[in-house]
Amino acid sequence: MNTGGSDKLKEMVEAEFQANFEAQREELRKHAKQQIFNIQEENRKTYNLRRREPKPYRVGDLVAIKRTQFGPNLKLKPKYFGPYSITRTKG
Repeated sequence: MNTGGSDKLKEMVEAEFQANFEAQREELRKHAKQQIFNIQEENRKTYNLRRREPKPYRVGDLVAIKRTQFGPNLKLKPKYFGPYSITRTKG
């Protein structure tokens, strides 16, 4: 039985299959990366539609800070801390 030629043929087919597989995998990765980018961009646009612009504070403005911790015995306390006066601004 002559297996010398069939071994070479088998190696060639496997090498071609491996190269084709790697090319398909790379193409699939590129496509997935592009899809992720598209979805992130769409989510960014949707989120920013409902986003409010920050209020520009000036020195001397009065502000109140909303209480974020609620629990027992805090229900009757005020919902805001303050008023505080702005002493300096960033940026």
